[in-house]
Amino acid sequence: AKITITKPTGFKQPNGNLRTDEVKYCKDEPSPAALTVEAEGTGNLSYTWYKVKEGTSIVTPIAGQTTATLAASAIEVATRGTTYYYVVVHSDCGSDVTSAHAKVTITDPDTPTVSDQTFCNAATVADLRPNDSDIKWYASLTGGAPLTDGTRALAHGNKYYAARTLGSCESARAEVTVTIISLAKPIVSEDTVAACGQPNVWAITTGFDTNATYSFVKEDDTPVSGGQITGASHKITDLDPGRYRVIATKGSCTQKSDVFEVKAALRVPDVPDLEIVPASCGVLTKAKVNNHVAEQTYWHNGTRIPYNRSEERFSR
Repeated sequence: AKITITKPTGFKQPNGNLRTDEVKYCKDEPSPAALTVEAEGTGNLSYTWYKVKEGTSIVTPIAGQTTATLAASAIEVATRGTTYYYVVVHSDCGSDVTSAHAKVTITDPDTPTVSDQTFCNAATVADLRPNDSDIKWYASLTGGAPLTDGTRALAHGNKYYAARTLGSCESARAEVTVTIISLAKPIVSEDTVAACGQPNVWAITTGFDTNATYSFVKEDDTPVSGGQITGASHKITDLDPGRYRVIATKGSCTQKSDVFEVKAALRVPDVPDLEIVPASCGVLTKAKVNNHVAEQTYWHNGTRIPYNRSEERFSR
């Protein structure tokens, strides 16, 4: 009689089976590691590889993979998520055996949500938003080093690209166009001092922008409805006496002047109403001003005459 001893199909110990430790790759990883088993049994061994997406029960055979090694090219790296891989080994004699499940996770961070950004006069990389710790900014859609210098100046009209990171993985980059609006601070100077019947007049002498709009606020930033800027010299008119600032607005940018004071027109003084008090014993003749105003000064032939209010007379 002929007795044949067969070896059951199985995986060599201690390392012939697949490892079950989770292996992580970034999306589109160019060189994932192949998966390999080391099986034994009687006669010829054949291999059929399968994959199962986490959270599903759909088992998919992997075409073209019929050896003890699952090629790196057969590992799915284009889609975020976790996939389990395993192999069924068949021999000429004995039952089929199924390997452990290798867990492969593909990480693909969400692309940042961004919008075009506008800045006033100047901005740096640090001003770009979002600026969370998991965000990197680039000057190109692909390739290049991240912009790690937060003080680097942004250029008007340039495009910048944000990527989100998760571990060593980066998302696709989101495009942002930067607009830098140039708007100078209005410099206001007194053009004409207040005079009789004429208030003082201010003008924007530096920083006037024909593409900006101008409005006025009081010193405490309360809006006012009046005020005009007129003529080639940009004179400020139609403001009541008070302290103001002028605000320049261009797009989303504003610039505010220093405080300036509009003074009322000087009042033309009344003709002095003189009353002559004749001299008396021991008292000199007095010239008394019946309509005296403390803020007024009095002059005679180009010489100022001090007026003694308490004694109601001009001093000598």
